[in-house]
Amino acid sequence: MRGHVGAAASMLLAAAATTLVLAATFTNASPVSPPSSKTAHGDTRGDAHGSSASKSSSKSSSKSSSTAVLTTSDLRLCVPEIVPCTVRTYYIAADEVEWDYAPTGMDNFAMLPLDESPLAAPFTRQEIPGRIGRKYIKAIYQEYEDATFTQRRPKEDPSLGIVGPILRAEVGDTLRVVFKNNARFNFSLHPHAALYDKNSEGAVGGSINGRGASVAPGETFTYLWFVPDRAGPGPLDLDSIVWAYHSHVSDNDIYAGLYGALVVYKNRGVLDSRNVPRFNSVLFPVQREIVTYWVVMAETLSPYLALNVERYAGNATLTNEEQQLAASLSRATGGVVGGPTGTNTSTLNEIGGGFGGFEESNRMHPINGYGWGNLPGLDFKQNEYVRWYQLGLGTFLDLHVLHWHGITAIVEGHQRDTIELFPATFHVADARMDDPGQWMLHCHVNIHFDDGMIAFFRIHKNENAGTNGHGWAAPANFSNVPAPKALGPVPGQKAIAEASNIRLPDVITTITSSMAAKHGGARNATAATMLGRA
Repeated sequence: MRGHVGAAASMLLAAAATTLVLAATFTNASPVSPPSSKTAHGDTRGDAHGSSASKSSSKSSSKSSSTAVLTTSDLRLCVPEIVPCTVRTYYIAADEVEWDYAPTGMDNFAMLPLDESPLAAPFTRQEIPGRIGRKYIKAIYQEYEDATFTQRRPKEDPSLGIVGPILRAEVGDTLRVVFKNNARFNFSLHPHAALYDKNSEGAVGGSINGRGASVAPGETFTYLWFVPDRAGPGPLDLDSIVWAYHSHVSDNDIYAGLYGALVVYKNRGVLDSRNVPRFNSVLFPVQREIVTYWVVMAETLSPYLALNVERYAGNATLTNEEQQLAASLSRATGGVVGGPTGTNTSTLNEIGGGFGGFEESNRMHPINGYGWGNLPGLDFKQNEYVRWYQLGLGTFLDLHVLHWHGITAIVEGHQRDTIELFPATFHVADARMDDPGQWMLHCHVNIHFDDGMIAFFRIHKNENAGTNGHGWAAPANFSNVPAPKALGPVPGQKAIAEASNIRLPDVITTITSSMAAKHGGARNATAATMLGRA
């Protein structure tokens, strides 16, 4: 026995000696040559925040595989059992855009223009003094072709809306995410379930923060996330599972618009060299994947609140008393951006007793960033086999019950047409799209439904057919939903500080007090008054 143990120990030592430098195959989502291990861990010299991607690497072919050298420091992340692993590379930027929550201009549930809809108008009318309306400056995750961040990759599915690109991995892979912050605030990427070191955690908290915890404007950082068995499907799960990723400098970063989905597959070989699933195959019989995020977007908690008030609600007289209040809900520190430390945020709801109406009018209820039936891209063929990934984030306001009309789905072994979603919970559902027609997908919490948390999906009898069969008639031309408008260059820190010192219009207190009521009757009466119908 002792001889066998000694022989085994010798073999392990020999294996360790030969694997101090280990080659691993990189499968790239975008053209780039893999970095050295130090670059991958964010140790490139000259970058205070992390690694800068090599400019010379951008000439590689996006479909080619290459080999990188991983040292022993990488083994704990990439090859815990001392075997080669696949590294999938993504280039993700935080970009600023002008986001429109209802770009068709319609409440497609009521089949009315937004300005004529009693439920939508209090949120969407932009000519009302002191109101922001339906358009906001936001930051969203967007994918690029390579490390130069000059050519943006088209969105995989128009139904993703505001949601960032889907990051995909198989169990045992490592994700290498090169992140560039093109926004004006510090942001990051933090994944759920993955295995990472402190530098790649992508979150601020406590006395020790990694280099990727807070990436400054204009900086680039490379995250390494290993995908172990515990991040993959469990015994009762389907053969893929979904997790969230989001910015985690502040818990309010999600209200800027920075969140996405990480999908992990159980079977090896499901993903091709472009990180795209082999749909409708023996390994993965699913024909399409859909991601939906259910988040009440509290725009008064967004770091862009001050800028949005300045840009969209600056059409009324200002008072000294309201100085800097637009920024006081920004970030999680409880202070005013560019103002005195410790400013009391409760003041926002106390001045004139009417600020609750302003806050309510900026509490949007979208699905993937679109409300009132404006979400595009949910078109399916009859009997198409679709996997739905449903995700929730937010606060106690985000207690959702999503409901499909027209279909049922297998959810954790049960046949259902509803799913309960809470903040930071994620579900996977398989559905056969069998009943032709146009159907609703909505939150069954009544207040959320009233506030526009509604989308429509269409099941076509054949590839070229319009919306025929059962259900409602198509209310809008969803193929013409415009892309979000990109913003100009990011201003300097001085301009940011100046923008943070704006004041809220005093007219808010006279036109929005009744909007604080949470019951439908009071809210409808307020909406009717605003529309001149009372």
